[in-house]
Amino acid sequence: MKKFVLTVLALVAIAAPAAAQLGDLSAYADQAGTSCNISDAAVGAVNVYLIHKHGGASASQFGLELTGGATLFPTGFNAATGMLWLGTYPSDVSVSYGASCVQGDFLIGTAGYFGQGTSPACSRIRFVPAPTSVVPGSVAAVDCTAAFVALPTGQGIINADLTCQCDVPVNETTWGGVKALYR
Repeated sequence: MKKFVLTVLALVAIAAPAAAQLGDLSAYADQAGTSCNISDAAVGAVNVYLIHKHGGASASQFGLELTGGATLFPTGFNAATGMLWLGTYPSDVSVSYGASCVQGDFLIGTAGYFGQGTSPACSRIRFVPAPTSVVPGSVAAVDCTAAFVALPTGQGIINADLTCQCDVPVNETTWGGVKALYR
């Protein structure tokens, strides 16, 4: 009995970190996921890169919504190499990551838009639950344990200005420097 309990505890300890490492899905202006400030400054194509960051999963399901008066027109979705998508872009997109569990930061696809150069500052592209979501009311994912779960999401800022930057620089400091702020 003791051996059985220890085995179960060991399996829980191994599985818990995998389940906790779901990560998040967000929209970026570049394929590396370093800038979520998306530009609609001129007439032409605007690519928005959808990146699953900080975790692992094998699939996701979502819709994309423009807010704040954004004037981008959706033109199509392309899944990243090795991934497969189906659905109705931009309202109901399902992406299979092509493996049982993809870990880390990875591009899942590119959302194409036609920009008119007229989107107001601080408009946004955000993830919303797909109408057919397997996790009703949530953006859904299949985690590394093959369970359907709600997936946290971020958003991209279209024509960011000083009031709505999503790329905030970080300054290095020491613990003493932080404590000095509160003396």
